[in-house]
Amino acid sequence: MEHENPRIAQLYGKWMDRSASEQEMEELFSLLKESGLESGQYNPLLKENWDNTMQSPPPFEERHRKMVETILEKYPGNTETIAPVKKLMPWRNWWAAALLLLAVGFGIYHKLHTAGNATVKETIVKNDILPGSNGAILTLADGTQVLLDTIANGTIQLQGGIAARVVNGTLLYEAQDGPAQWNTITTPAARQFQLILPDGTKAWLNAQSAIRYPTAFSGNERRVEVSGEVYLEVSHDKTRPFLVQVNNSAVVEVLGTRFNINAYTNEDAVRTTLLEGSVAVREASTGKGDNQPAMLEPGEQAIAPHIPSGKPLSVLPVDTEKVIAWKNGMFNFEGMGLQETMRQLERWYNIQVVYEGTPPVMQFFGKIERNTPLSAVLEALKGFGLNCKMENQTLLISR
Repeated sequence: MEHENPRIAQLYGKWMDRSASEQEMEELFSLLKESGLESGQYNPLLKENWDNTMQSPPPFEERHRKMVETILEKYPGNTETIAPVKKLMPWRNWWAAALLLLAVGFGIYHKLHTAGNATVKETIVKNDILPGSNGAILTLADGTQVLLDTIANGTIQLQGGIAARVVNGTLLYEAQDGPAQWNTITTPAARQFQLILPDGTKAWLNAQSAIRYPTAFSGNERRVEVSGEVYLEVSHDKTRPFLVQVNNSAVVEVLGTRFNINAYTNEDAVRTTLLEGSVAVREASTGKGDNQPAMLEPGEQAIAPHIPSGKPLSVLPVDTEKVIAWKNGMFNFEGMGLQETMRQLERWYNIQVVYEGTPPVMQFFGKIERNTPLSAVLEALKGFGLNCKMENQTLLISR
């Protein structure tokens, strides 16, 4: 059944010309709810404006995006089960998409809610792919491997009488005397891990990442090797610079600072993002060009190709909160394309994404907690026009 309401038309007009207040948006939300608008059954006025707006999308504006998010936060139908996905929004013209979220998206979340929390949780337990967790593989200098997934607290014996401790799931090395042994921490898909190096430097590893390091730092420098994505808080030591070898692509030199390195080989480049302090980023030596470093300031990111080119590195300002969202337990998909979004899900849920046909070009805006089961993420994606089908560990995506 379709509903006509002059007040909806008036409020929708204010929304479209960007003059609606938060109170008027709340009233519009309430009227849409009372009208029983659900997916595929929204008011002809909204559909007409949706179709027209899709042909010439108006510019995105932060104020109205935040306004809708605020309203959704206040909506009493949201529960803990569905709250983590309510902010994921595709870009396909935000003015119309906001109304789609209110009218169509409401139906998605409302149905999840009215199904009952017990039913939703039971489905997740029986059929869901759960999110990643804390864990890693420690490889010692002699090749011995130690699975760290189930060790919350304890002591691990290394070579040469050296020991490391696991404290609340974090591997802790303390300063040692004697010759150094090289160890490696590797996180498989659906795992993340934190360790503290012998100099006090803290390292967080995202899924499918690795860091190789000595059990003791000696000489006039501290050197480690990383791949995948690693966030580092380097202990300050002005007499010994901290050097990070990134795959075979770049070298990052610091004294004491906080920064993130994203060096996944299936991403388009190696990206080093500085949050605090200063770093110098240069390509690995190739014998070409002058190999001059790029000096970063907080809030900047250096972009290096996976295969060194000898050309100057690109340096751009970035949203550091978005870059380290993974370390803080979040997915941040602000302005992110579909394929990059799917690569993050592949790593964290240990799945493979297959596109049926050409992957659609679209952008998302929003955040999701990383402790969200995959089914809740897929429910949100379905609400944005994507067909998502799980077959064992493979996610089939079509439009």
